[in-house]
Amino acid sequence: MKRIPIFPLQLVLFPGEKLPLHIFEPRYKEMVAWCLGSKSPFGVSSFIKNQISRIGCIARIDSVEKKYDDGRMDIICTGTDRFRIKKFDSSKTYLQSEIEAFHDMKDDAGEMQLKMDQLVPLFRELMEMASQETNTGVIEVPAQSYGFAHLVGLELAQKQKLLEMRSEQERLQYIHKHIRKILPQMFIAG
Repeated sequence: MKRIPIFPLQLVLFPGEKLPLHIFEPRYKEMVAWCLGSKSPFGVSSFIKNQISRIGCIARIDSVEKKYDDGRMDIICTGTDRFRIKKFDSSKTYLQSEIEAFHDMKDDAGEMQLKMDQLVPLFRELMEMASQETNTGVIEVPAQSYGFAHLVGLELAQKQKLLEMRSEQERLQYIHKHIRKILPQMFIAG
């Protein structure tokens, strides 16, 4: 097990995702300063209904974009690996936790491709209805489930549920089911 600082936020960070943060609270200025000095990551756990989620994502600090005279800073992070919190530690001004790795189970490549093939047309339809096309008129299709998460209207708790799933196939199925549920509602609203 490994001990890392934990940053509870009202968002879900996914592996591979970029996250810009404005650090202003004294305890998090201290935490980020420690991470920068030790070249260590921190954990992002979603804060939902006054509770810190036990499954989170490690955030690697890529850059400090701006430092302010009062110690505030703007940083850019990238989500790397998922983790499970085993034990909290509040001995510092910021929360720390002992964590363990949280990996996917092995998926069948053929089944995953089938799920993706079923999901892509629905995703394109949703994006066309939501007028989310790029300037070129081309809808970019994410390469994995996490890429869809912020584009298809999932609520915070649904994003957390997606993060906690142990299978890419299961995540693709979850997103597929979500889109199938909201598309008829968009027809009615439109």
